[in-house]
Amino acid sequence: MASPSVRPLLAILPVCMLACGGDTNDRPLVDDDGATLVRVLYAGASELIFSPGWDDTPKFLIFEPLVTYEANSCSDIVGGLSRRWEPSDDFRTWTVELRPDVLWHDGVPVTSEDVAFTVGLWKHPEVLDYNAGPVDSIVVLDSLRFRVHLGRPGDWPVGGWEVIYPAHLLEDLDPAEYYDWDFWRQPVGNGPFRYVRHVPETMVELEANPDYYLGRPRLDRVRLQFKTGGQGQVGLLELMAGNVDVLGGLSPIEAQTLADRTDLDTYYVYQAGTQWLIWNYADPLLDDLRVRRALAHATNREELQRLLGYPEGAPVTDGVFPLCEPQDIRTPAAYEYDPERARALLAEVGWHDTDNDGWVDRDGQPFELTLKLHSAVETQGVFVQDQLRRVGVRLNLQMLDGSVLRSHFQAGDYQSAIVPVLRPEWRTVRGETELDPLDPALTEALTAAIDEPDLERRMQLWALAGERYREHTPAMFLNASMTVLAADRRIRGFGEPGTVVRRMSWRHAFGGLGHLWVED
Repeated sequence: MASPSVRPLLAILPVCMLACGGDTNDRPLVDDDGATLVRVLYAGASELIFSPGWDDTPKFLIFEPLVTYEANSCSDIVGGLSRRWEPSDDFRTWTVELRPDVLWHDGVPVTSEDVAFTVGLWKHPEVLDYNAGPVDSIVVLDSLRFRVHLGRPGDWPVGGWEVIYPAHLLEDLDPAEYYDWDFWRQPVGNGPFRYVRHVPETMVELEANPDYYLGRPRLDRVRLQFKTGGQGQVGLLELMAGNVDVLGGLSPIEAQTLADRTDLDTYYVYQAGTQWLIWNYADPLLDDLRVRRALAHATNREELQRLLGYPEGAPVTDGVFPLCEPQDIRTPAAYEYDPERARALLAEVGWHDTDNDGWVDRDGQPFELTLKLHSAVETQGVFVQDQLRRVGVRLNLQMLDGSVLRSHFQAGDYQSAIVPVLRPEWRTVRGETELDPLDPALTEALTAAIDEPDLERRMQLWALAGERYREHTPAMFLNASMTVLAADRRIRGFGEPGTVVRRMSWRHAFGGLGHLWVED
């Protein structure tokens, strides 16, 4: 199985403003007993990091999902606990066969009973865990086979996020205390690493699972070190002082602080998020498709990503795509940067600089827009403001608090907006605004792509929806979300230092640690 992708292991940190040069050559990657120990800084966590109440990516160090994905793919599924799965024609019933060689960390085999117990636990009225999803029921066929019945067409068994718990250890515990079970502090899983110890609010230590079905990990131990409430330069300082070996979640600009450190390697990591500038196509200034395309042609998105510290070749598109595919080559091409084409399109709609003051006007009125945004994306806003100025369009920036910005957006009180945590297709599926007035077929295409349970067909529908979205340009793509992972140079297996190593989606953030090793 290919290495699962790795999400940022830390999400903190303004830019380090200190003189951060110099090397630390005595980083202790070997513990007192000679075991290889890699220390990962994980902010804001605690010893409950494996609890379903936390439900974050570290769980994949302890627990194996039913399936996982090939690197750089949302569509190439490979087995985890499962080795075969087959849906019914209507995708409401799935028959799944487990691998026969997977053991819980206490040596007990993983069986279908564990899957049925886990789903039953999630559906218990004292728990009602969202991981049960659309599952109506599970039927155990034998120790390695089970059948899942869904309330609606779906792909629950191959979603990749759900992990299974050991029935023999948990079946007698009180579901009313589910989120506070001591089990979460000392979990027994079936994944690449097993629990060793924890120090409350300080760290959790894991060791390689010698019985892992893919083979014993090459790292002997992993220590997740916590910095609850850590702010400012804490993570960078910990890394540079040699107190941790791996630090994720750095912005590309922040990572430039480490450029002179020969003892540290950095890796660019794509995330699932993206930034889009949303146009209010109901506004009289923006209701003509040629205007929206002109504004896209006027904005050099490649230059914006260089300004953000991204490497050359970072993706730019004007079509929507599945959440986990920001770098997929199947995404539709962006409108190329072409200011002359932008001016020509504006002129077709009647916008000319009639008084030679540098601003285009029509019927005596200048082309003037307001962009509503949050301070977190001020760089993008100022950049677009400057780009549009060059083709004679005045863009005024209005900074708003996140909740206020979203309320303005949902009320349609905007001309343009960069809305945090908003993907363009959510305007339809979340009902925040309607695309129907723009193109009913686009709404249908997006809904079909999102709802399609067949993975191959879903990817085809996304490609069609993406092209149609690009055609109508209801939003302008600004940048993919990218972070930087920094690690001691002796830790190998992430990829080629200084490059985009692979898509490291939120699904399997820590699975890649099982494929790392340390070189002297």
